[in-house]
Amino acid sequence: MSSRKSSFVIAVLRAVLPQVFLVCLLAAYLLCGAVFFQYIDPELAKVPFCDIILFEFATLATIVLEETLLHKV
Repeated sequence: MSSRKSSFVIAVLRAVLPQVFLVCLLAAYLLCGAVFFQYIDPELAKVPFCDIILFEFATLATIVLEETLLHKV
């Protein structure tokens, strides 16, 4: 591999890897939260796992959107 190709690959990895890490971190956060919710609440244990993850994601997205809009005013 030439030096130019090698430096291009390194540049791409430096740009992509932090984003992949953040997506994996968010996924782990949502999965652990869903497991924890099902563990502490017997009613949520009956709800499908995907619905709990959807609830968590919607809640986080709504809070972030609300905070963003409030800071712009």
